[in-house]
Amino acid sequence: MAHRTRLDRRRFLQIGAAVSSLPFAATTLLQSAAVADPPASIRLFRVIFDERFGHSLAFAAQAERLRVLTRAIRGDVTDVWYNDLDPRWGEGPAAIAGMTTGDSLFCLERLAWDRGMRAVFRAERRCPPAGHIEHAIRGPENLLHRVGDLAEAGANWPGQIAHWFTRFPESRSRTAEATVVTARAHAAADRVPLVSWVIA
Repeated sequence: MAHRTRLDRRRFLQIGAAVSSLPFAATTLLQSAAVADPPASIRLFRVIFDERFGHSLAFAAQAERLRVLTRAIRGDVTDVWYNDLDPRWGEGPAAIAGMTTGDSLFCLERLAWDRGMRAVFRAERRCPPAGHIEHAIRGPENLLHRVGDLAEAGANWPGQIAHWFTRFPESRSRTAEATVVTARAHAAADRVPLVSWVIA
């Protein structure tokens, strides 16, 4: 059963980040994960981003700084499928990550199913008119204990997501859920609800 964490918006506005409403048992589990040795990380074959959106561009820029190969799309995944993913996945499974629209993720995940892979992390974004972003996250518990890092990143949250993905645990614990509130880095451009994801 997934556990849900929710940032307190009022406290977020006062101090920049807070996580609340977590059941005691889940709190204990997440704190234990935080002090444990970091698990081995998966190796990403590609990071896919949609170059139409500022947040996705910022995400890709940080991934490149972290020396991960990136691939731009503009919604349509046909080219990246035929020229990158299908040839590589023909040799065996290879993890990918990205920040795209939900439609792009839908297509990529279904192509991945045929190769024995699935989305093991997703963070869907809602952009209410109040000027912030709500991140609804579902992923391995041994990664979600770091949700405070995302909240503290504020408007730099795309770079924090890229940082997470380059340290995505190879051995994953049970699935957990969290909701985090951050600032919106590109107020006018990114009202499209982008999704960050890992397929492995």
